[in-house]
Amino acid sequence: MTYSRSDENRRTAVAIGVAAGLASLVGLLGSDIPLTADQPFVLVAALAATSLGVGSVGTVSWYLFVEQSLLVPAVAGFGYVGVVTAGVFLGQQPAAVETLLTKWLYAAGVVLAGGAVEYAVRRGVQRAVGRLGPRPLH
Repeated sequence: MTYSRSDENRRTAVAIGVAAGLASLVGLLGSDIPLTADQPFVLVAALAATSLGVGSVGTVSWYLFVEQSLLVPAVAGFGYVGVVTAGVFLGQQPAAVETLLTKWLYAAGVVLAGGAVEYAVRRGVQRAVGRLGPRPLH
């Protein structure tokens, strides 16, 4: 069974997203910062949502970069995942945990909106001058 380059890119993007989600979860659970909630279900739901959110930011950022060579999603997404994960692992700061738990949705919005704007601008430039359009990196 042979896979296309696009299938490989999707698999790699999912693997990166899973790694980012697991890294954020391990960082949160391994930190000295207490995680409390009134009900255990709320804590589990918050950790699951955080892990899925950070993973999705990493997945979408990688996929848009590799498949369409879009830089805005890559810089925004990888910057967010890198800074927050490093803050949790290295800094042990409550602000990093708060950012990780709540701001991934904003990062996802920047990744998607920034990617859409960059795609539209680059498509317009490509139609105008015939170069610099979005395209796969391979």
